[in-house]
Amino acid sequence: MPLEIMQIKPGIVKDITQYSAGKNGPYWIDGNLIRFKNGYAEKIGGWQKQAYTRVDATGSITSTETIIIDVLIESVEYQYIGGAVVEEPVQSNNSWTMSYALEQSDRPSGWVSWHSYLPNFYINVPEKFYSWIYGNDNLWKHNRKGNYQTYYGVLYPHIIEYISLSTPLITRLWNHIVLLTEAKRYNIDLNEYVDERYITFNKAILTNTRQCSGLLNLKVKDVEDDNENYLLEQVINDDDVTIDRNERDWTINDFRDIRVDYTQPIWNSNVDSLQDEYYIDKILNEPSLDVNKDWTQLESFRDKYLAIRLIFDNLADVKLITNYSVENEQQSYR
Repeated sequence: MPLEIMQIKPGIVKDITQYSAGKNGPYWIDGNLIRFKNGYAEKIGGWQKQAYTRVDATGSITSTETIIIDVLIESVEYQYIGGAVVEEPVQSNNSWTMSYALEQSDRPSGWVSWHSYLPNFYINVPEKFYSWIYGNDNLWKHNRKGNYQTYYGVLYPHIIEYISLSTPLITRLWNHIVLLTEAKRYNIDLNEYVDERYITFNKAILTNTRQCSGLLNLKVKDVEDDNENYLLEQVINDDDVTIDRNERDWTINDFRDIRVDYTQPIWNSNVDSLQDEYYIDKILNEPSLDVNKDWTQLESFRDKYLAIRLIFDNLADVKLITNYSVENEQQSYR
């Protein structure tokens, strides 16, 4: 009889014996210090201590810290270039913040995603995920129904950024954006979700090669108290933009370029300028923007592509699901 590759199903089945495990399986019937990843069993590693030392610009040791980790990370250290110490610290491995990575040899391409929690260690059991940070007396339970974007009692923004690029060869003019999102609030008594009709992203930033909308506050037309002045608001130059819901589609169309200094970059990625409260890859370079830019100079977005960053940061008990984004665009004939 020729050899045959056995595809053993992941998981451990305890209500059968080793003699019957091959009838409908094969199954694993027992295990110790293992977990299943991508359908295969692998050994679970233990905890280990990692110590790293901080040095200042002169090369003197300023502090030494020991942390408990279960994911290998590189030491945060100062970089030496040409015999001199560069004062900006260099984090050489950000694997502890990425959920998915692009263009890696061992996995298909996908979203690049950062999470806002940086625990000292975390543990998981089937369908449950816990973490702990120094100074906290309790473990934090993740993925709890009705509690979103909140880690260790702090609400963090949910941010999605993507590129609208239907064809890279033709310059196009963007007129409006249509979003298909679902907002659901959990009812703990009935163990069900209820649809929240008038909740979606509350902020947005649009950019391209040379244009920027600034940080837009998205105001839902149907729940605003000042609906009678809707048309007037369309011509007022400020950072409040109306987002309108028709059937199940959200529409944004009041965005213009407020950049005034084209000699400066749109974004600021300087480490000292980024927020202390949570990790963010970049922030707007505010001195290059002016919300009070003369209305005759407010240009529509025109380029080969449009970068769209959507932000949801005002509710902790609503699950926001993004299904589709459709950008209305036309060819520019300039």
